[in-house]
Amino acid sequence: MDDILAQQVGLRSLQVPVPGGRPDRVQACRNLAEACGASLLVRVSKDGLRAHILGLPSETAAAAELLASLHTERLELPERVARSLAERGGSRARDIERDSGGVQLRLNVGGRTPTADLFGSAGAVQQALRLVQQRHAHAALRLPAAATTWMFGHGGGRVVREIEEACAGVSVHLGEAEDASGSRLVEAVGPS
Repeated sequence: MDDILAQQVGLRSLQVPVPGGRPDRVQACRNLAEACGASLLVRVSKDGLRAHILGLPSETAAAAELLASLHTERLELPERVARSLAERGGSRARDIERDSGGVQLRLNVGGRTPTADLFGSAGAVQQALRLVQQRHAHAALRLPAAATTWMFGHGGGRVVREIEEACAGVSVHLGEAEDASGSRLVEAVGPS
């Protein structure tokens, strides 16, 4: 019935599958598809697996093509990078979503290794991966405990402050405990 009415007024109605669709991605799918044209009305099934697109033929085709190109990528993250993305109420993760061109980024920090699930067009997912690597680069090295005491100090951390000031946006962290060899992990997270 929708198809017949749509055709009579010059619109097109399509039912399309959503690759990688899930219930938590319904809103993201609808927003991405509706961004393809002002005439579009998009309904995504509750399970996130199918979309009904109604609108002008060219906009409907563009939305169907975009939905067909949706891609999911899981990125394993060092714990410090996951924390960096999640801090400030997740504003850094939202910045990646916005600046990548519409990727949905979901952090999973409850497991053994933190991960980020990226969902969007293939190009936007690749851009999000680049942005995470650029803005949240991670380096780690083990240093003798005496060197970490010198870097972090007993109350000052003058060397660490100098590093952070010289490398704008970088934060330096000291791991919790010495290992069997008497060394400690030092991690740096920030723009590359």
